[in-house]
Amino acid sequence: MVPNSETLRRAADLSDEIEAKQNELNQLLAGQVVVGNGGTSAPARVVKTASGRHFTPEAIAKIRAAQKRRWKNVRKNAAAAQAAVTAPATAPTPTVVPAPAPAAAAPAKVKGQLVAA
Repeated sequence: MVPNSETLRRAADLSDEIEAKQNELNQLLAGQVVVGNGGTSAPARVVKTASGRHFTPEAIAKIRAAQKRRWKNVRKNAAAAQAAVTAPATAPTPTVVPAPAPAAAAPAKVKGQLVAA
């Protein structure tokens, strides 16, 4: 059987459809999102972390920025606490207590003399 032009044209169309489906499958497996009639949007770049979770680079950047802010606050608060602990303590100013006023001098005791109580 010799293929006629119609059969050859149909075979070429099927071959093109198969190639398009194969490209679509490769794009899906490569992480690209297929939109509508086979056109593709930007690749959905996904990064797998050590814990097995999948994040886009944008999500990872947001997480990193938030963590940097948290650590910045922790370090700032720790530095303030450390400065308060290591700050030289100001010695309390001594309060001057006036010396007691001398009592009225008692008359000198004379040997053999009785002292009134």
